[in-house]
Amino acid sequence: MGRASRRKKAQPEQMRRDNNSISRIVGRLGVPDSRLSYADFCKRAAAILGRDDVEKWMALERALDERWQNFEYSTFERAIVYRVGWRSWALEVECAWMLPRLREALERHSSESQFLVEIGAGLGAGAAVLSAALGVPVIAVDPDPRTAGMPERAAELTGGEVTSHVAGTDDLAAVLTGRRPAAVFGMGVFRHIQPHHHRDGIFSFSNSIARCIEQETAAKQTVKFFQTIAPSDLLLSEQACPDYVGEISAAAYPTGYEIVAGGLTQLEVAVPGEKATVTAMHFAEGHPRPAKHSLLVENYSPLPALSPGLVVEDVSAEAIRLSVKDAQSLFMTETTWLDGSGTMRREGFRAGHVYGLYEATDRGFRRIKCVAERDWGTLISMARDNEKFMVDTGTVEVHKLAIPVSDW
Repeated sequence: MGRASRRKKAQPEQMRRDNNSISRIVGRLGVPDSRLSYADFCKRAAAILGRDDVEKWMALERALDERWQNFEYSTFERAIVYRVGWRSWALEVECAWMLPRLREALERHSSESQFLVEIGAGLGAGAAVLSAALGVPVIAVDPDPRTAGMPERAAELTGGEVTSHVAGTDDLAAVLTGRRPAAVFGMGVFRHIQPHHHRDGIFSFSNSIARCIEQETAAKQTVKFFQTIAPSDLLLSEQACPDYVGEISAAAYPTGYEIVAGGLTQLEVAVPGEKATVTAMHFAEGHPRPAKHSLLVENYSPLPALSPGLVVEDVSAEAIRLSVKDAQSLFMTETTWLDGSGTMRREGFRAGHVYGLYEATDRGFRRIKCVAERDWGTLISMARDNEKFMVDTGTVEVHKLAIPVSDW
């Protein structure tokens, strides 16, 4: 067996060990599994805190006001169950993704940088888990005074070493006192540093990301943040629109930070009764990306291959279409609803033996359908019959389009 083969075999094995390690350490927190249904989560929480406590929490949760959060933070025991337990599976998945990247950052940086920083740490569960997994100290920073001392309590459970500071990212330089960690990480908190600006009228998230990077003026506080942590790596997990990646990158690029190769992906997570995805990003200095590289395609990779019967109805449909470089465009149209509810662009294309229909609206909808050649006529006839009906009833206007999908 050659070296390359051994490396390929070792990588999944290391990943399996990392996943098992993170799972064991998260288990030490003793929190409910967030993959449970809402009812089962409440039963598990009641077994830990008591039924009366959970009933109070449920009543306050419905009110969605400050009393609810004050109740959750009133004791460490409540906070660990309600705040950490509610997203324990997300914590496990995010930590497992970050672990090998943080390990590599620690190996790459100097001996003076053999520590990590978690921003927006809350109770510091992420800091406590990753400190135990890597055997390095972590500084947990959060501006909420209700979290004071809680990260240290979490680290007692996991076997990690965590020091907490009640401070915002604006105060991070004072916390670091001239030191630089190997890496900084955050889970669902960067939107407080770089708010997301939702955009309408987008037919291509990929091009929206590119335009953000090329044209957007970065917020001063975000640029200051990157300057403060340099040259530390930055690892983030965020639940946001696809083009939020471009907004963060727009602030990162002027300071020399870029997403590293392979450092962008979607992670499947869960909270009680609900599944979701988060975008995981790894920024570092001195990692230039290839020209014309689509961050959207990378974000949703690995993508399914085009094949008859493939139907995808989410953002990854756009990534699939953009990843097909040798497609022959057969037609393109633009359909505008006359009531102002939106516009849809549609392309028929051929890639080898597969025929496809790709649709994108300016309200975020994306869909791709693929069929064999023998079914292509049926698919197009159905689409055109529906289109004709809407035109005849005065619902829409349809025009031919001459803009390639890559330029939408």
